[in-house]
Amino acid sequence: MARMYVVITLVSLVPILVGFQVLRITVLEGGELRKTVEEQSTEYEPIPPARGIIMDAKGRPMADNIERYQIAVDPSAYGYRKGADRFFERVSELTKTQASVLRRKGAARPESRYVSLAKNVIMSGDDIAFFKA
Repeated sequence: MARMYVVITLVSLVPILVGFQVLRITVLEGGELRKTVEEQSTEYEPIPPARGIIMDAKGRPMADNIERYQIAVDPSAYGYRKGADRFFERVSELTKTQASVLRRKGAARPESRYVSLAKNVIMSGDDIAFFKA
C-alpha cells in the first residue's frame, strides 16, 4: 500500500514539474527566446553568380552581374506589427508601389507562410542593412 502512495505521489508531481518548466520558459526566458527566434528566422545569404563578367576581345565588359532581391514578409512573425509602417514605406520607396497596396498584399495570406511583395529589386547597401536589421 505504501508503494502505491509513493507511485501516485511521483506521478502527480510530473504535471506540476512540467507546469513549472513551462512557466519558467514563458515568463523568465520568454523575451530572450523571442529575440533569438527573430535573429534565427531571418537570413541573408549572397549567392555568387555562376559566371563572371563577360568581356569582349579588347577586355571591356559586355555583360555584368547585378544583384537583385526578392522582398517577402511573414505577417505572423513576432514584432511584425511594431515595425510594419516603416517597413512598408521603405519597400514602397524601392518598388515605386503605394504602401497601401503593399499592406493589402501582406494581409492577403496565401497558403505559404511568407508573402512575396516584390521581385527583382535592386538595393543599395543602406537598403540591405535596413532589411537585415
